[in-house]
Amino acid sequence: MPIKVLFIENDKVAQDSLKSLLHNNSGIQFTISDDFSLLNEPLANDYTHLISVLKINNSSIIDFKNLISIPTLIISDENLEDNAFSVTKSPLSYDKLFGFLCEKIIISDNTLEKYAMGDPEFMTQMKGHIIEEFEQNVNEMPVLIKNKNIEELKSKVHQLVSKFSLLEMVSTYDLSKEIDANILEQPEKQIENTKQLLLDVEIALAQLK
Repeated sequence: MPIKVLFIENDKVAQDSLKSLLHNNSGIQFTISDDFSLLNEPLANDYTHLISVLKINNSSIIDFKNLISIPTLIISDENLEDNAFSVTKSPLSYDKLFGFLCEKIIISDNTLEKYAMGDPEFMTQMKGHIIEEFEQNVNEMPVLIKNKNIEELKSKVHQLVSKFSLLEMVSTYDLSKEIDANILEQPEKQIENTKQLLLDVEIALAQLK
């Protein structure tokens, strides 16, 4: 599930802060808008998450509530009575951002339960192996990406494909298959895809624990 976030922020200093924040994880695709105009577009087709200030000039994001169908985080120091959206105070930290991204569940236990056939101990063992492999990849893959170690990245992603299938991470599974099949011929493009894949691994790891 490649993450693509729409940020709505009209303050230039805050925009620069967001760009600096997102530099910490280039697996997050994003657009920064300085008004609410994009909320009139079908966001669900282009973005997975929305993060916005509460008010810009005389407009409020609450006025667009009926148009928003994706997970939304409002950055505001005001107390909001409307609980349709998640709210955090400024400034937005990476921990807050990552926590918000993790709120949308991207894994499922259904296939694992079928394999376990009602054996909770075996289920725990399978999850433990996946967690161990995901932790190893979170630690090792950033270095491989930085060094553009294509052969090793292909090997790592190839081993992850079956884990994404077991966890029913459909879009991540499809992305991993694309990377595995094409990284040798399209290294630059697939390295960018691998950054997105790694973010999914981090989110899944947080949800597995």
